[in-house]
Amino acid sequence: METKRTFLAIDVNPHDNIINLLQELKRNHKIDSIKWVDPAIMHLTIFFLGDTPSIQIPSICEMWRNGQNSGYFLGSLF
Repeated sequence: METKRTFLAIDVNPHDNIINLLQELKRNHKIDSIKWVDPAIMHLTIFFLGDTPSIQIPSICEMWRNGQNSGYFLGSLF
């Protein structure tokens, strides 16, 4: 059975001052445990679903599309 590591998240569109702050932090704090992401794909993970059977992903997406907040999305780590 094929699975994907999935999560529920909210898109984040940071303002320029936040992007500048993140760039400064990245330059000044080279810590291996921090995973820096491109602001264009920045998101806030709400819930990590983990290894999800691929066959279930369309129905999970449909449930979220029919939910109360269209700002959520189902992401995949692969």
